[in-house]
Amino acid sequence: MITDTRKLIDRQIQLWNENKLDELVAGHYVEDAVMLPPNHEPIHGRRAILAYIKSIRDIAGEFDKGDYLIRATSSGNSVSWIGQYSLRRGTFRITSHELFVRQSDGSMRNAVDMFGYRDPAR
Repeated sequence: MITDTRKLIDRQIQLWNENKLDELVAGHYVEDAVMLPPNHEPIHGRRAILAYIKSIRDIAGEFDKGDYLIRATSSGNSVSWIGQYSLRRGTFRITSHELFVRQSDGSMRNAVDMFGYRDPAR
């Protein structure tokens, strides 16, 4: 499951960088996913998540090469993933804790996406 989650995150980064946000959200999140951005009320559902990420995409910029995995653990049909991401050539950094759940078709999807901003990379 962790390998499948890694592939899903790699695909998410690729679609973000290509600005294919509709495809990203449809393939990455479960229908009733919850996103918990910093200084923001929880965002419920794919449609609301899509609206939010469209509103921040140009400000955040593109992801740098992949992410840095801090910890991934699997239990039952879920994976807890903690990672760090860098955007705009390292000037914008995010630490996230995400919960991925195996779907009935065997794919992994994000059910809870929590993240916070970090100090700019030096």
